[in-house]
Parts: sequence; structure tokens; C-alpha cells
Amino acid sequence: MGGKVGCMITHGPWVFIGIPKSVEAWNTKTGMKLILQGPSGLVCSMTITDGMVFAGTGDGRIMAWKFPTTESNMEPVSILTGHERPVISLSISAMRLYSGSLDKTIKGLRTLFGMHRVGKTPVLFCSLHNSNCIRQLDLPSFEEVGTLFSKKEVRTIELADGGPLFTGDGSGELKVWRWAPQQDQDQEASSAAHS
Repeated sequence: MGGKVGCMITHGPWVFIGIPKSVEAWNTKTGMKLILQGPSGLVCSMTITDGMVFAGTGDGRIMAWKFPTTESNMEPVSILTGHERPVISLSISAMRLYSGSLDKTIKGLRTLFGMHRVGKTPVLFCSLHNSNCIRQLDLPSFEEVGTLFSKKEVRTIELADGGPLFTGDGSGELKVWRWAPQQDQDQEASSAAHS
């Protein structure tokens, strides 16, 4: 690697590694390697959707590239600004890209992808630092519609393509969450826990 690893994500056969001043991409099936240049500092967070790679940087910017399809380095298609400190979290939901920063702000930017509950409005999942719960917020109102609980602080939240929500906590427990059939307004999510 070309420096300190700030984050890493996978998408199909691709592995994306955020390092200072670039994102390195490696196709595990073909061996193809790409370098996505543009960031001026450490890449702290990434997400991928609809043919786009988004990277949050240490200088508060969000870089966007078209998903790599050829053996060439990709130039950024967009540079988004608005945060004053590192962008440490990126998530896509409800046709928006949400970014969380050490400047204590969350911003929502319109994208081309969304996650909806069946027959309902979109939902955002978020967990605060050192919290053992994940709050479910209705969008665009940000009204709390539910809470998911863990044994210890939630350390990671990941949504599978068109499928379940995965959470990992400080106890080492991995939980898999799915939307339950809508029988009761108070019971929105069910879980199956795996250690």
C-alpha cells in the first residue's frame, strides 16, 4: 500500500482501500489494479452505489468517481465540499448520500439510489459513539421510528445489496436484521444474532 490505511470496502470482486491522497482498487478475480487520485489527505470513509465510488477525506471533502470498468486511472467526476473536518462516515439511503464529519455535522446530498421499507418511507440507520443502540430515523423528517439494540457499543453497520442489515458490536457479536412483515406498527425489525 502507498501509506496508512484509512478505510476499506468491497463491492463484488473489487476491494477499495483508502490511503493518503488516493483510493487503490483491486479486482480479486482479474488482478486488475487501479489508483483513483484526487484526495489531498487521508481517505477516511467510502461507499459505492450505482456505478459511483464516494470517498470522504481528512480535509472535509467528498470525492466521487465513476465505477472503474477499464484498466486506467479514473479522474474524479465530482468534488463535494461543506465539511470543515474529516468525513468519517458515508452512507447511502433514500436517494441521498449522507456524510458524517468530526465537525459534528451530518449532511445529506441527493444521489441516484435509495433504501425504502416496503410500503413505507425511506429510513436512515445511525448509532452514536459508544452507544449500544441503532436509531431508525424516518426520512426526510428525521423522526425516530425505532431502535435496534446490541450488547455493547455498535462498531459497524453495513447494508447488503437489497438484503439484510448487518451490525457488529464491542462484544464480538454480529447481528443480521431484516424488515419483519408489517403486522404491528411497533414491531418493524426482527433479528437473528450470530456470534
